[in-house]
Amino acid sequence: MNYYTIQELAKLSGVSSRTLRHYDAIGLLKPVRKNESGYRLYGSAEVDRLQQILLYKACGFELRKISHLINSPNFDIEQALKTQLQLIADQQQNLDKIKQTINKTIKVVRGTTKMTDDQKFIGLKKKMIEENDAKYGEEVKQRWGEQAWQESNKKLTNMSAQDLDQVQAIDKEFKRALVSAYESGDPTGNLAQQAVELHRQWLKYYWTDYSKEAHLGLAEMYCQDERFAHYFDGRMELAEFLREAVKLA
Repeated sequence: MNYYTIQELAKLSGVSSRTLRHYDAIGLLKPVRKNESGYRLYGSAEVDRLQQILLYKACGFELRKISHLINSPNFDIEQALKTQLQLIADQQQNLDKIKQTINKTIKVVRGTTKMTDDQKFIGLKKKMIEENDAKYGEEVKQRWGEQAWQESNKKLTNMSAQDLDQVQAIDKEFKRALVSAYESGDPTGNLAQQAVELHRQWLKYYWTDYSKEAHLGLAEMYCQDERFAHYFDGRMELAEFLREAVKLA
């Protein structure tokens, strides 16, 4: 059997040695063994596993989700490849919609056609739904159910251009208010409760039914899942502060 050193596998796959070391450290891709000099060695099974990791990454999956999928005892590589093909087909369909939107916009700029405000955002809204589904879909479905997830996507699909502008404005104002509230250190204060109210307004654009219990459940999920650090600009302490403010609202 042929074995690859970490440098050889990096060259073969196009990823860096540093990335492979990271995968080893988090248990995503471990070498089959180490040689007498202590260098990592990878065999054919590890090459196949790395291919799967990179294919899932190309489909937009986070490393945590990839690890869950390929470490599952029910993992089937043939089914995984079929799923990846479908994901790529869906992404291609979405890219086609965005391409159509761009072409229509070019015609609008040239004055040869007209486009409604809603038409300008069809492809972009579909892309938002697919990205959210890839990142958070499974967790949301497990916590609130398939129907709630579908209804949320439907609300986003039906948003007007004015709605999208408004929800983005509320989101920005919420984040500013949350930072100010966190700096005040009081989750019961006016600043904190203003942030909670803004977040509630933002959620109502996506949820068909609002409840404080569901709001608190979402805040809990923010704190439990490190992927939400990106939403809070890498500051998970903001997520924890929001959870306390919602709890005390």
